[in-house]
Amino acid sequence: MEHYLFNTEETHLDNREHCLGKENNIDALENLVNKYGFEMDKYTDDGVPVKNAIKCPHELYGEYNLANYERYLPDIKFIVSLRHPVWWFQSYYNYKLRQRNKQTGGEEIWAPPTHELIGA
Repeated sequence: MEHYLFNTEETHLDNREHCLGKENNIDALENLVNKYGFEMDKYTDDGVPVKNAIKCPHELYGEYNLANYERYLPDIKFIVSLRHPVWWFQSYYNYKLRQRNKQTGGEEIWAPPTHELIGA
């Protein structure tokens, strides 16, 4: 789904995650809403309005999430996609390795291949 949204001119999906519900930081929320509000008047060469997308894997749970969307983006529509559990694990595993690599100053670290951990 993400690759489709990145590769069509009818949608704008930023390459970073933006989570409106992560915290109740009103300034950060308003800045994000203003940024996307500014983008709302864009059209493709064929005159089709460009739809803005926000990607965040944490939006359907948490104390402020849905309330922030209701307050700041009342006309929003959600697309919920589920990842194959093995692909989710692999993505999470790679994310953790990248974080660990940053913490060690780029020092190479050994980790078992994911296929050894999932029984493949």
